[in-house]
Amino acid sequence: MTPTEIIELNIVFTLIGFLLGNRLAIGRDKRNEWNALVAPIHIALLRIKNGSLIGLPNDWEMTISLMRERLPRLRRRGFDRAVEEYEKSRSGENQNEYKPEISGFSEGGPYKDLGLIARAAVRLLKYLKPR
Repeated sequence: MTPTEIIELNIVFTLIGFLLGNRLAIGRDKRNEWNALVAPIHIALLRIKNGSLIGLPNDWEMTISLMRERLPRLRRRGFDRAVEEYEKSRSGENQNEYKPEISGFSEGGPYKDLGLIARAAVRLLKYLKPR
């Protein structure tokens, strides 16, 4: 090999190393961004799964829409179904009637079936794993 060829190879491999390093750094930034986005929702869903009635943070719908944008296209339909199922489990169909005369709910709290909420939370958790 001539000195010119060695210099050319050094330049080529330096550029490849630079591009590869940049690509890995971008991937690391995306992973950190995903984890920061997912953490509060993930913790809240774990609490719900374990029987806590404390719901998701107030801004969870905005966070969910940001997460949806970052999911691969093939996983979005399942994610949307899981979000819809969670919302349905917390809706009026699963809520007990509030009784003002006793200042509380009939039969065991605000929800008829806590298991329904926990199962919906578990399905949603499948999509919200930290990376």
